[in-house]
Amino acid sequence: MELSKIKISNFRSIDRIEFTLRNYTSLIGPNNAGKSTVLSAIDCFLNQIKPQLSDWRNHNYDEPVIIECLFTNLQPWESTCPGVAGIVQNNEIHLRLVASADVANSSVNVEYEAYIREEQIEGWSSGWRDLSQTIKEIASERGFNGTSWKTVSNREVIKQHLRENHPELIAAGDYIWTSEGISIKPALQQALPKCVVIPAVSKIGDDLKTTGKSPFNQLLSSVVMPAVARSEEFRGLQSAIQLLTDKMRGQSEDEFEEIRRITDLLTERLSSILDAEVIMSLNSPDFEKFINSGATLLVNDGHTTSPDNQGSGAQRALTFALLETITKMEIAQEGEQVKSTLLLFEEPELYIHPHLMRKLKSILETIGASNHWQVISTTHSPFLIDVASDPMSLVLVSRNGRGSPTELKQLQSDPFSNVENGDRERQALRATLDFHPTVCEAFFASRVVLVEGDTEVAIFKRAYEILDALEMDTSNVENTTIVSCGGKWTIPAIARLLANFEVPFRIVHDLDRKGRTDDELQVATGIDPYRANAKIDSAAPNVDKFLVEDTLEDLLWPNSRLSGKDKPYQAWNRISDLLGNVGELRDLHDFERMLRFVYEW
Repeated sequence: MELSKIKISNFRSIDRIEFTLRNYTSLIGPNNAGKSTVLSAIDCFLNQIKPQLSDWRNHNYDEPVIIECLFTNLQPWESTCPGVAGIVQNNEIHLRLVASADVANSSVNVEYEAYIREEQIEGWSSGWRDLSQTIKEIASERGFNGTSWKTVSNREVIKQHLRENHPELIAAGDYIWTSEGISIKPALQQALPKCVVIPAVSKIGDDLKTTGKSPFNQLLSSVVMPAVARSEEFRGLQSAIQLLTDKMRGQSEDEFEEIRRITDLLTERLSSILDAEVIMSLNSPDFEKFINSGATLLVNDGHTTSPDNQGSGAQRALTFALLETITKMEIAQEGEQVKSTLLLFEEPELYIHPHLMRKLKSILETIGASNHWQVISTTHSPFLIDVASDPMSLVLVSRNGRGSPTELKQLQSDPFSNVENGDRERQALRATLDFHPTVCEAFFASRVVLVEGDTEVAIFKRAYEILDALEMDTSNVENTTIVSCGGKWTIPAIARLLANFEVPFRIVHDLDRKGRTDDELQVATGIDPYRANAKIDSAAPNVDKFLVEDTLEDLLWPNSRLSGKDKPYQAWNRISDLLGNVGELRDLHDFERMLRFVYEW
């Protein structure tokens, strides 16, 4: 089963939002936009955490907090779990948490409701006497009577039997939200995904706990304990405990004489009041808890220590290793009844060395790609988002100002799937991201200017100095993100994505006429840079563009052509020379016009 869609209303900074989830979903946006709030809502729903009164948006206690989840792609065993089968509709489970505030008593009431089609069962009643004879006989055959019929879960057993064996007695009605028959802990908990939360700031001890939803406990319960339980040593331990119990109860030839004397004395004293015997016994321990309580992980880097004594980066790396190992072990268990797990990961890039970013992204994508896992991460790192393979996996989170509600932007379709040469654009973008992952900085920005390559970036890196020398407004330098697209042919793909996400942007690119006539340009080959102009116009028809007649370098060297390699370095040096000769800089009118285009909008 996977969580496919979620709606949240009246929760913290959220008024009302909804979005779809992919195998690997990235929430990005500025600080305090509401990314962590989204994860907290999912955590509340799946881990049955009751919202606090402080969670109501703007203290709007007249309206409930509602967290609504749609689960799809159920495994056969999940759809037939007791208490769950009745709310499965078209192989989907549609649930919501409804939290009502009782301010007077400082309390919160929580109910789970299912969206199901109302059933009208011929001869049905919640009262035993009012049942039809047919249903009463069916219930009686399964051991129910007037007393047991009062229990909602027992009535649900018969409903499920009727669905499977007597559909002719059931008429479908309208779809409704209902809490009847919902018992989240004993019933829905059997099938709903587990939820593992790794906050941005956490101690490795939390991830290594042997209880709850920690990654280490996941490893113990799903992999370690099953292996231990199959061992001869474990069976020997169970047998030894049983022998010890028999000896303590006096049911073994080799009983404890001291215990026998104690129980005899107790029996003697008790028999003067009551005709009974005292027996010493030993309850069989929970072997899983017994082993888990002493289990831990140590790190040997030449000196064996607890992970608590390692640095933050090493601790974070151990968490990734745990998650990756769990995923690989569960993949090996395909075909078995493995519960789905939703991993909520806040800022996974924290404490990670830059050269490990690609490995980290690969780990998260591998986890999300497994059949039993989904990953939702919040991140400020352009290295950890995937806009080429799955643009719909990116969710932009924002707020328009203090007190304003959280807003989301997410693509509802793949912008490359229904356009000419869409696959080629996607391929070009994927190749660019392999070498220039910083392209994704565009999705974190409020103002973006797309440029062809590193020469333009080298020039705009010194924008503040240039604008100041020209006595132009410098206020937009810091909040304007210059994005190198790694080549002209990648501009259409990035522009198409930014336009769909409604990120404000402009484009600066060369026309690449190279002194050719219109007739010569008409017969230019398909891979000629001039041909990319039409592709850029098609991808972003309503976006402002600054077009350089030939190449951008001509704006800095109007009387000569830049040649040779290291063009970015030569451009950077040229800016240094111009800053030392402001008069010459002022004479570069086309260059100044481009600067105004980039920063004055």
